[in-house]
Amino acid sequence: LFFPEFYVMAGGYKKFFESQEDMCKPAAYVPEADPRFRLRCRENTRLKKDDKIMMHKSRSAARSGSRTPMPSRSTSMGMLGMA
Repeated sequence: LFFPEFYVMAGGYKKFFESQEDMCKPAAYVPEADPRFRLRCRENTRLKKDDKIMMHKSRSAARSGSRTPMPSRSTSMGMLGMA
């Protein structure tokens, strides 16, 4: 994604929308906690937890110096039916 301009709004978008509705398109504000977005929020929360677990595992492996052994070329070729 590329955003040529990015603004951080004091008080968030909700506060901005409340005072500058005429500048917003579409002219509607839907809170994140809206029931229509409940499933999407749950999925995003699950994905964030999965990412944190993966980052933790990566850091732990890096600190311990352990690496998952890579199969040898001959093993890989055999698994592909090319040996």
